[in-house]
Amino acid sequence: MTHRDTAVTAVYKGDARTAPRTVKSTGYARVKVSSVLSKYYRTGKIGSTTYYYFHKNTDVIDTTTMTYYKGRKQRLELDIYYKGRWYRADSEYFKLGTNGKSAVNLGNPGEAGIRARVRSSYINASSEESGNST
Repeated sequence: MTHRDTAVTAVYKGDARTAPRTVKSTGYARVKVSSVLSKYYRTGKIGSTTYYYFHKNTDVIDTTTMTYYKGRKQRLELDIYYKGRWYRADSEYFKLGTNGKSAVNLGNPGEAGIRARVRSSYINASSEESGNST
């Protein structure tokens, strides 16, 4: 089960010793999500975290891939690190192409030294379909 949540109902009609009973159970499928940044010129580690380095005038492209389903969207969140804390800069939904991909141009910072992070995710209540679990 990889594409949709699935509900199964079992019906027992009963017998001389046991009353009838109906039981329903749902198996929740998760959407596989992956995200790739492009146009970086090198990577480096700070502690155990890998960072991607971009020239200050180069547009950053985030390409998200997930299981395609008609009407499915991905949520992209952008956070900025400022004075020791992460702050949410933006969060927006983008439709997937029929190939299950969504390429988003994040623009360029225009200055050096900015630390940012992005996260792509599937949120079932946000898409036009809700057949999978968040």
